[in-house]
Amino acid sequence: MVKCYFSAYAALPGDTYLERLAAADTRNMLLQRDLSLWYDRIGQVQEAQGLRAEAYANYVKSFRITQRIAASDVSNTVWQRDLALADLQVGERLAAREQWAEAQNSYQIALTIWSLLLRADPSNRLWQRDMAKIYAHMGELSHKQKEPGEALKHYQLGLEIIERLAAGDPDNLLVQRELWSAYDSSGGVQFELGSIADALTNYRSALTIAERLAAAAPDNVSWQLSLALGYLNLGMRGDETPARLRKAVDILWKLKSAGKLNPQQEGLLTAVEAMLAKLPPP
Repeated sequence: MVKCYFSAYAALPGDTYLERLAAADTRNMLLQRDLSLWYDRIGQVQEAQGLRAEAYANYVKSFRITQRIAASDVSNTVWQRDLALADLQVGERLAAREQWAEAQNSYQIALTIWSLLLRADPSNRLWQRDMAKIYAHMGELSHKQKEPGEALKHYQLGLEIIERLAAGDPDNLLVQRELWSAYDSSGGVQFELGSIADALTNYRSALTIAERLAAAAPDNVSWQLSLALGYLNLGMRGDETPARLRKAVDILWKLKSAGKLNPQQEGLLTAVEAMLAKLPPP
């Protein structure tokens, strides 16, 4: 329903009612914030429709408004966080276009904002999660630029934060999921750098979390795939190889039977089965 609502407005010519209201009351920052969110959502719909130029134009409008709102009251932490999130999103879109330097600049601005917020309130768990997230993005960006050492540095900084948060809130499955991602990312880069023991330690930690998440939500396809990936990461690196690969195959086959795998994931299943077939008999 929401998607259809925004899809309809995405096709409207001229100014909308909200745009006219905001233009008539430029000092009303709550109204301006609504307009910024509106542009962002319209952009998301347009991007999903393949209208990239139109989506980009609306993203820019949203970002400019967010900048103006944040500048109007630097003591308003909600608006400052809005700006950090906006810079994060800009960075993601620039990274998708392989505009590495520009993406790095946007991420750095977001990091600076969250650092200032946390300096004022170090106990704020939401901002700590935000900080861990930006480190993860910076690590991914460095990894894409074939800078594994720099990537690991960012991943480890994020991991330190999310480990503390997960320890203080062990029943929060979303935080546990973020911890799984941090362990998995760190393990992958460590393996590339030749730190095999450290990589396996992080992969095992990731697997422990994935097993818990998958058991808690057996219908969550993403978490089931994460569990299969956890078994693969270890099995392909010599850690209980036959048993772990078979467990990955079992999960992937279950998902395939339910029609939950896309063609790429079905290709992964075929590849893992081929690996198993090449192993010597037990």
